[in-house]
Amino acid sequence: MFNIPPYYPYERNKKSTAYIPPLKGNYHYYMGGVNGGTSDSFLKMIEICARNIKEDYNNGIIACVHDESHINHYFHSTNPDIVLKNEYCWPEEWPCESMPKMIFRDKIKIDPSFKKKPVSTLARLWRVILRTKKAIGWYI
Repeated sequence: MFNIPPYYPYERNKKSTAYIPPLKGNYHYYMGGVNGGTSDSFLKMIEICARNIKEDYNNGIIACVHDESHINHYFHSTNPDIVLKNEYCWPEEWPCESMPKMIFRDKIKIDPSFKKKPVSTLARLWRVILRTKKAIGWYI
C-alpha cells in the first residue's frame, strides 16, 4: 500500500467494475506485486478480480492500471485486515528516509532493452495536463 493522492491511478471509468468513486472512503494505493493472506481469502480475491476483469473485457473495457486497478477496487471495497507499510514494496529508484524491507527492482538496471525512448519536455508537460484533466473529471 502506498499513501498517495486519491486522484492518481484509480479507475475513473464508471462503466468499469474497477471503478472507485471519488471522496468515498479511505484512499490507499495497493501495489499488485505484494499481496497474500490465508488461502481462502487470497483465492476469493483472485476469483472476484478475475471475474470482474473478464466482465470488463467482454464490455470492451480495460482498466487504467489493468489488474492493479481491480485489486485496488477489491481492497477499497473490503478493507483488508492487514496492510503492509510502504517500506515493504519500495521502488528501487526512489529515495527512502529509512531502510526499505523490500524493494522492487528497476527493470532498466537489469536489462537496458526495457528503456523507453526519451520523452520531450513538451510531451511531459502535456502528460501532466492530461492527468490533471482526468483527475478533475473524476470529481465532476
